[in-house]
Amino acid sequence: MPTSQRDPRTIPHMRYGPPLLAVGLLFTPVLGQSADVYRWVDDQGRTHVADTVPERYRGVATRLDSQGPQPSAQQRSEAIERAAKDRARLAELDAARQAQAPASSASAATSPPVARRNSSGGSECDRMWQEYFDSQVCFGPYHLGQGGVRAEAHGKCKEVLNPSQQCGPAKYVPQ
Repeated sequence: MPTSQRDPRTIPHMRYGPPLLAVGLLFTPVLGQSADVYRWVDDQGRTHVADTVPERYRGVATRLDSQGPQPSAQQRSEAIERAAKDRARLAELDAARQAQAPASSASAATSPPVARRNSSGGSECDRMWQEYFDSQVCFGPYHLGQGGVRAEAHGKCKEVLNPSQQCGPAKYVPQ
């Protein structure tokens, strides 16, 4: 019977292949670890590079640098200076953000902002969209970074659901 027509479970490489591949992949990271690498020339003049050296060539084998390129002392000091400047700039930005946070939360707590009203009269949908936009503007200062809203916002702002299901998309978006 041709191999293509046989049950895959009876074909040895199909039955044992996936488990052997999994075991092989399990040990792959171990092989990727850095080991000492040596170079030597044998009696026939061939150059060899390997992690083990035959006994007779150990005297002539040289260990290769497997660490790769290293930064110079000047490059290291420049990197340290850049890191110090970056940390100082980050500290300045954090201080500015901290100073700004109490001021913005104090003004938000005293009087929530009010959006401009559409005074053109308009339809019921226009009124619903205007109330929705006003609600969004009112809740704006109370939004938290993770997507939540501070609890105090619900005492100061009216929650209005998005009217797009009843009215379709908004005809205008207030600026």
